Amino acid sequence: MQYKGYTVEDFVMDSFFQEWVQNPTEQADVFWENWLIKNPSQAETIAEARALIKSMAFEHKTMPADKAERMWHNLEKLVSAKPERQQVIKPYAGTLKRRSSRRHLFMGIAASLAAILLLSVAGLLYRKWVHTITYTTAYGETKAVQLPDGSLITLNANSQVSFAKNWSATDVREVWLSGEAFFSVVHTANHQRFIVHTDNSLQVEVLGTEFNITKRNNKTRVVLETGQIQLRIQPADKKDAPKQRLLMKPGELIEFDEASEKYIKKEVNPKIYSSWKSNKLQLDDTSLEEIVQLLENSYGYQVKVTRKDLLKQKVSGSIPLSNKDTLLQYIAQTFEIKISRKGSLVQILPMKQ
Repeated sequence: MQYKGYTVEDFVMDSFFQEWVQNPTEQADVFWENWLIKNPSQAETIAEARALIKSMAFEHKTMPADKAERMWHNLEKLVSAKPERQQVIKPYAGTLKRRSSRRHLFMGIAASLAAILLLSVAGLLYRKWVHTITYTTAYGETKAVQLPDGSLITLNANSQVSFAKNWSATDVREVWLSGEAFFSVVHTANHQRFIVHTDNSLQVEVLGTEFNITKRNNKTRVVLETGQIQLRIQPADKKDAPKQRLLMKPGELIEFDEASEKYIKKEVNPKIYSSWKSNKLQLDDTSLEEIVQLLENSYGYQVKVTRKDLLKQKVSGSIPLSNKDTLLQYIAQTFEIKISRKGSLVQILPMKQ
């Protein structure tokens, strides 16, 4: 039977067990509850492994391979190094001596277990760091990225995505995103989970679907085009609190604000939010304020608006994105405003002053 004979260390190193402890789902809860009913003798082992994982608050970060290599070797030297001889003051004979010996024995065992756990966890993190792939895009650039399972990502400008180089057939498929990307996720035969991490508070979990994610300025926006996804929201300062789960259906948009920890949900035309993939910007009652955010986030412009009331203007239509030099001209014509640029500084003025 799977997991039969596992030790505490085996459970700590198992990715499916780790995911259940850190991000429990109803499906995982049912699995482990049934497993414990059939294996009651492992209850204590499970409890110890859960406690160890919860005590280790590791956050995924991309670390250069050379730094991870140095960390790994330093840990090996630390564990393998023999302690220096120390002068031992012998206690009085009798019970006190036996207690002292027993104490040293327990301390030695504890130190050995701590070293083994440290190396095991470090080994896991080392493998993740060394074999992590990261793709980035410059201002005004888009890039197509294929994931190990065949899923496709279209990365928008000024964005970054990271993931493990190799995925097994059973591990959770995980991706870390900063910026904006469109995902086309392959649905596996064993319903393998696929999770997109955008920050510490919000995760997107899917089985097979197409959706657009934007993570900019402490806000995360998810627009579902096809399939079904589940958002898991947990306040950043309340790690022990249960995560709020939101199911999305095609044509829905959810935007989460990290500062207020609140979200809005509404029905939209999803094609509008992913139109950038076709090198065009589809406008549907879109405000100039939204366009200014686009110019700053995706093109690196510093935008100054002389009159704040201009930001409330809204238009519908289409603006080509293929040519960065003419983009500002199209925006000026569409919103009937004046735009001047000097380097990366853009100034927006009314047509008539």
